[in-house]
Amino acid sequence: MANAYHGKTILGELMDNITVGDADSTQSVYVGKATNGKLWVEIYAGETAVVLGSADALEFYLQTASSDTLGDHEAPISHDNSGGKTPDASGTFAHEEANEIATDGATYGVKFTARSGTLTFAVGDLIAEIAIPDTMMRLCGHTYVQLKMINTGVSGTIDAFVVARM
Repeated sequence: MANAYHGKTILGELMDNITVGDADSTQSVYVGKATNGKLWVEIYAGETAVVLGSADALEFYLQTASSDTLGDHEAPISHDNSGGKTPDASGTFAHEEANEIATDGATYGVKFTARSGTLTFAVGDLIAEIAIPDTMMRLCGHTYVQLKMINTGVSGTIDAFVVARM
């Protein structure tokens, strides 16, 4: 799939007008292991504006996997900054116990809060961009991405795409 939306070449869609909530994307997108630093996840307000009040928070995290099975994705990290997948003595990777948000390596995500008043993204506004990490994808052996959304009190809908920048 390669179409244009917001003037970009789209490789795949992660979310299509999804109501803001605690959710993983409804799609997984194949990106391969070598992204060459040119692939990004772009997140937009969908058909309804995204509104954060003063006590609200909205977070997005990139997750990756070696298959397109939704729910099997995890944060792409360098385990203890050692540069690859290294299990402990029991065969468990350090991040598997961190409830998907790793504490021992790099995670790829964004978090928004309004602080005071409200923060509004109008329909079609770009909310965030997350780079798909080239080196980490190779080291983890991952070829698919999905997006995790965490929400506290936010309203609206989300569109998210994997785009190529050539």
